Amino acid sequence: MAILFIRYIPLFNTLADLLSKITKKKEFVFPYSDNQVRCNFKRFKTKYGLDFRIHDLRHTFATRCIENGISTNTVSKWLGHSKVSTTSDIYTHVQTDFEREQIAKYNLKMKG
Repeated sequence: MAILFIRYIPLFNTLADLLSKITKKKEFVFPYSDNQVRCNFKRFKTKYGLDFRIHDLRHTFATRCIENGISTNTVSKWLGHSKVSTTSDIYTHVQTDFEREQIAKYNLKMKG
C-alpha cells in the first residue's frame, strides 16, 4: 500500500503562469504516478545526455532558496524535513560556498 505524503509549498509566480496554461482534466493538476515521472525523467536524461538524479532537482531547489536568503525553517518545511537540523546539516555548506563566491565577485569589482 502506497503512503501518500501531502506537502504544501508556495506557488511561485512563474509556476502559476505555467500551470494556468494546462487544461485540468481531473482533481489533480499533475495526474501522474511517481513511476511515470521517474520514467519520463530517465528518458529526458538519456535524450539530452544529462548525468544527475531526479533528487538533485530537489537539492538544487533547496540550495537556491538558501542562497537567496529564505530561512532554513521555511526551506525545511517546504522539503518536509521533520527537524530543521536535518536541513541545516545538509545545506550549511551551501551558504558558506555561496558566500565565498559572492566575496570573490565583490573583490574583483573592487580591484577594477
